[in-house]
Amino acid sequence: MKWYPFWKAWYFSREQRLGLGLLVVLILTITIIKNPILNYLSKKNEKEIAAQSEQHWTALKAQIDSSKALAKTERDAKQQKKYPKNNVVYKDSKPTFNKIDYSNITIDINQAEANDFAKLKGIGPVLSERILKYRSKLGGFSKAEQVKEVYGISDSLYLSIKKNLKVNPSKIQKLDINNENFENLKSHPYISEKLANQMINYREKIKPFESVEEMKKLYVMTDSIYNKLYPYLTIY
Repeated sequence: MKWYPFWKAWYFSREQRLGLGLLVVLILTITIIKNPILNYLSKKNEKEIAAQSEQHWTALKAQIDSSKALAKTERDAKQQKKYPKNNVVYKDSKPTFNKIDYSNITIDINQAEANDFAKLKGIGPVLSERILKYRSKLGGFSKAEQVKEVYGISDSLYLSIKKNLKVNPSKIQKLDINNENFENLKSHPYISEKLANQMINYREKIKPFESVEEMKKLYVMTDSIYNKLYPYLTIY
């Protein structure tokens, strides 16, 4: 077997050698300039991305500033509505209260409305409504101290508003102890269900009450309950 000289496989013509040389030069050129080109393109993309990001954050900041301005406007409008101009002076959108002279305020607690109670120091809309509801259950206040029985009114709060309160006992709605039904009796804050039962049993099984003082004969009745209840009882 005759071997073919391997070096002959690498024999090229002049044109082939020239083409091969150009190919090698082209490969070397591309290899040399590839990294700078890629670096240039990379930096260009980074600049474009940075510019886009800056534009995005600028637009976002403008949107946030606009939202803050709108919220501030709405807050100022709410403050203006919540605090009347005659009681509040606005400076830099922050309310500062004028001093109110509470000593000149006097209300009849049997005729006052919720907004009248709200004028008192320490009495807001919630306590005002509670006072009205309790007054309705009682049938009116017989004395100012009963305001302390309203949930949320402490002794210290009562003492601070005591001078602003007056009472007209003639406005009290009284219970006829010989004719009032069970539901109306037990719904009064000072009459328990047990006491209401005894009142009805006494007038129906023994005799009608001839005077309010006869209520003291009921064994559930104590002096403290009677003293509180007396202004609300009558016989027609």
